[in-house]
Amino acid sequence: MTANPLLLRGLADSGGDRIGTALNALVDALTDLVPEHDDEDVMVLRMALLSINAAVAAAAGRGASDATIIAAAERAASALLGSIGARS
Repeated sequence: MTANPLLLRGLADSGGDRIGTALNALVDALTDLVPEHDDEDVMVLRMALLSINAAVAAAAGRGASDATIIAAAERAASALLGSIGARS
């Protein structure tokens, strides 16, 4: 599903209580704390929250420790969050 956004979108559109429901609620609550946010900032915030998923996927087959995976996720999330509100 990660590799096929169309499939994921189709599942999300099918209704019902999905795993992403809690993530959406958290993003909505956090977004309210970001002054003058736009759609791009909301996407970056979602990406930061999903950084642990990305780190776990990136670590597959590499024998990385949990501590290393968490540190990588924290580093990625920090970089992403630092970019919210910044425009080049």
